[in-house]
Amino acid sequence: MTAKIKNNAELVIKIEGMKCFYCFTVVADILREFDGIKEIRIGLNKGNAIVRYDKEKVSSEKLLESLKKAGYNAVPKN
Repeated sequence: MTAKIKNNAELVIKIEGMKCFYCFTVVADILREFDGIKEIRIGLNKGNAIVRYDKEKVSSEKLLESLKKAGYNAVPKN
């Protein structure tokens, strides 16, 4: 049980350009494709996403890169 908790990470991403429900869906679909994603919460009005993931299976850099490739300006919000 401790090992699972140890590998969990949370990333808050500021996503510029996410303005409509279609964008919401695209962002969710992109993030869901990665193995190790545990939870995705997207705030369309806030322009952000909160992603809980297993850092042994996916990195925050890969998540950000995938959103940037789709045309979104995605940066960590901490």
